[in-house]
Amino acid sequence: EEKGLDKVLASFKETRRSMNDFSDPLHKAGNVMLKSIDENFEKEGRPEGWTPLSPSTMRAKLAARYGRKILTRTGNLKGSINFRVRSGKKLLIGTAVPYAAIHQFGGPIKKKQRTGSLTFNRKGGFARTRGRFRIGAFAKKVIFGAHTIYMPQRKFLLFQDQDIDRMNSLIAEHILKAFLKRGKS
Repeated sequence: EEKGLDKVLASFKETRRSMNDFSDPLHKAGNVMLKSIDENFEKEGRPEGWTPLSPSTMRAKLAARYGRKILTRTGNLKGSINFRVRSGKKLLIGTAVPYAAIHQFGGPIKKKQRTGSLTFNRKGGFARTRGRFRIGAFAKKVIFGAHTIYMPQRKFLLFQDQDIDRMNSLIAEHILKAFLKRGKS
């Protein structure tokens, strides 16, 4: 009788150990989230789209040949997002890119006063030269005063309902497997 009881207790201890380590489902959940975040960038926000770029930002992006997509100038932000599983119990998803927070949460950006130059054409209109002077163009030194701009919130680290459902399923499968494994021993 004692051997049978020892087997049952050992089985419960094994089940408890496997219930304390959720590394496998958390790794799978991390991959689910990375795919979802990629889709957030592709669709420029989900379930609602991100705030469109201001006309001046769009003009600057197009002039620099960065394309029209929001938050994808170089791909550095999107490519920096990763996840880690800690202690078999925590899933951490994020990025170390310094400017990520202002895009995720939005808020004011204080610009300091600076000196720069503007290039004008013969008629006195602003001319984009991309580093070269056009014939008849001239540059003028100007002082750009200190000012504050407001970055709209564009959540890219965002759980969708279907992501939460999928992660719940992964956890439930893990628990079920632990119990089924115990039942077979």
